[in-house]
Amino acid sequence: MWILWLVLALLLLLLLFLFALLYIGIFRWPRRFLREGAPSWAEEKWVQRIREGSAWMRQQQTERICIKSYDGLRLVGLFLPAELPEPKGSIILVHGWHSNGYDDFSCAYRFYHELGYNILNIFQRAHGESQGCFTCFGVKERYDCQGWARYMAERFGEEHDLFFSGISMGASSVMMASSLELPGSVRGLVADCGFTSAWEQFSHVLTRHFHLPAHPILELADLLCRCIAGFGFRDCSCPEALSQNQIPVLFVHGLADHFVPAHMSQSCYDACAAPKELVLVEGAGHGFSFLVEEERVSAKIKDFLKKWGTKE
Repeated sequence: MWILWLVLALLLLLLLFLFALLYIGIFRWPRRFLREGAPSWAEEKWVQRIREGSAWMRQQQTERICIKSYDGLRLVGLFLPAELPEPKGSIILVHGWHSNGYDDFSCAYRFYHELGYNILNIFQRAHGESQGCFTCFGVKERYDCQGWARYMAERFGEEHDLFFSGISMGASSVMMASSLELPGSVRGLVADCGFTSAWEQFSHVLTRHFHLPAHPILELADLLCRCIAGFGFRDCSCPEALSQNQIPVLFVHGLADHFVPAHMSQSCYDACAAPKELVLVEGAGHGFSFLVEEERVSAKIKDFLKKWGTKE
């Protein structure tokens, strides 16, 4: 009898762990629990830069834009027009998991703006001012990216250059969107430290960070996620989407990234059917490539925008 009780207790613990995993992973967190400012893993030398960049972003006078997602959610973005009378185009910033554009793009935001581009800093679904209960790791966010691109194309016309710049989960959302029908004015995608799929990312986190077997935990979590949030961890993958993509992509990844390993960007690069370039940065952790090698990475981005944009 005690063996039966032990088995039941273990099953209950497994179930609680799965719910905890899903809560951490997919459920919307109260804003007070979301990361703001420099992430905890940021080296001290970068903290002040991140704070200053984020503060500069928040001081700008932006236009609040709302669109409806394909499944009826209100999505919010903050639009900052370029200071040039004739902007070079617009860049749509797509932030990462449990974060926001203020912090994820704290240093790149001003960089893009000073190049002469309009900036659209969006809140992903279930983040910030946007509606939604579940983070879907790009599976549903890809359609939100499509919606934002359509809005910008309708507002500014097909001759107005559009670029996406995504980081972490935002990069994966953008890459997954690349196989969808996007406006012809989308000229390029910048994908910084994106993962290949929710399935592979969860598998990596479970084995490396929790020292737990990925199976059967992932299969059970995937089943629960389908029942609760209406999507599965393997419903879409970046390599699969990129194999059908025709939009140029600049991949960026830090070789010291232990959260999303750099081999995931390599897999995406290998699968991409469009013109592509991969920039790997020695010593850069997750999301820190721009800061670690700012001169090199910013030059690569400038060249990419110039090469695929239609305006000097």
